[in-house]
Amino acid sequence: MKKSISRFSFLVLLFLTQTVYAQKLFVEFGHGGFGMAEMKSFQQEIQNQLEFDARIIENFPAYYTVKGSLLFVDFEDVTIGFTGGTMSTGGRVSYGDFSGSYRADSELSATYFGLIGEHIFLKRNNLELTVNASPYINTSTLDFSTEFIIQDNRQVQLLTFVSTSLGVESGFTARYYFGPMFVQAFFGGNFNIGGDLELKTDRDAVLIDGAGEIVKTNWSGYRANIGIGINFKRKQNEN
Repeated sequence: MKKSISRFSFLVLLFLTQTVYAQKLFVEFGHGGFGMAEMKSFQQEIQNQLEFDARIIENFPAYYTVKGSLLFVDFEDVTIGFTGGTMSTGGRVSYGDFSGSYRADSELSATYFGLIGEHIFLKRNNLELTVNASPYINTSTLDFSTEFIIQDNRQVQLLTFVSTSLGVESGFTARYYFGPMFVQAFFGGNFNIGGDLELKTDRDAVLIDGAGEIVKTNWSGYRANIGIGINFKRKQNEN
């Protein structure tokens, strides 16, 4: 999670350098579901291969997301700009008894950056309703670690995999103004093609399952966000 926050801080600084041209700037905090069918299947294989009764504690659940957008090219009711954000999820297989313990953690995080376009289809007093779409490129990092403890013997292994993929996020936003400032709520979906997980230290090596198939990430799922922002072209007393 710390890695995701630092990546988002970089994106925020990039956005702020462009505010001289900005129409709107907003930050959203939300919740998202993730497909991750292949990651879940891979984790199930780990559990099945163990000779003891390990349990899946976390199975790549829905989790919090952070997103920032800067819109600066305006064509009447259509505005175009940049967007970026972070998301994370993970899995854990765990076992423990009086003789020792075992844990396999899969910490998966992603940073994405792309374009955003929004169309205002309803504008009434301080209320705006928009439909928007964001094609993006996504970089994912999987930190896979195992820890095996038997009495005083502790064995730890860590492997890091990376992947790059493309996707589109789209949905509807309801925005309410207080002068130039606004609050907003977004609901939509994310379609992600998914990418091969390549070993960071050897990009020719990829993560495969027991059948020899390449394991891919997939960040597809619902997105529900709330956010705050500012419209630089809107006057303080404008309705």
